[in-house]
Amino acid sequence: MALTDTCKPRETQPMLMELSLRGIRPKVVYVDDECCGAWPSILHQIWPGVHVRLDGMHAIAQLTRTTSSTQHPWQSRFCGMLAASIYTHNKQIAESLKEARAREGLGHTLPKTVRNNYVPRVITNAEKIVSAIDAVMAHFRDSVHPQMGPLLTTTTEDAWANLKKHVAAGCLCDPPDVALLCFCDSVIIGGRVFRSVVTKRGASALEGFH
Repeated sequence: MALTDTCKPRETQPMLMELSLRGIRPKVVYVDDECCGAWPSILHQIWPGVHVRLDGMHAIAQLTRTTSSTQHPWQSRFCGMLAASIYTHNKQIAESLKEARAREGLGHTLPKTVRNNYVPRVITNAEKIVSAIDAVMAHFRDSVHPQMGPLLTTTTEDAWANLKKHVAAGCLCDPPDVALLCFCDSVIIGGRVFRSVVTKRGASALEGFH
């Protein structure tokens, strides 16, 4: 690993070339921005055929960091609705897990932490994602909090206008020919076996370094 002053494509190019010389051959590279800009040309020179994708967390941040205030009462709901617009959880496994937990007396709800641990999620259907985020934006655009005022700003609208082009182009969507989910330890809940799931997609534990 090498630390760089910025995360700009040109500055990271020498480090990426060194990784290639070490035999690293990724199938997908996730980027913060410039998914249709400098990144593809640089990455395809190093790893021909590699998929370049925009990280979902950074896509959401492009919108959430432009709101009127991170302390706005609707900020967390806005974040949650954007995430729900992008990620699709496996409904069958989610329902089975919910029923299994109910049999063990754990309630009829599925906590987010449990869902994220055992229910696979994918990013597919760019058109559906665009439509869903459009609906989220419309919902908050027409709402004004009595104390804090509107949540969205003109910068949020501009950010979505820019991001929308990339979402529509499929820059967020999982490559169809790459397995991004790893199923790990098994656990028995309500008489059924569930496996924890880890995704290879997007941001990692090293995110804070840049």
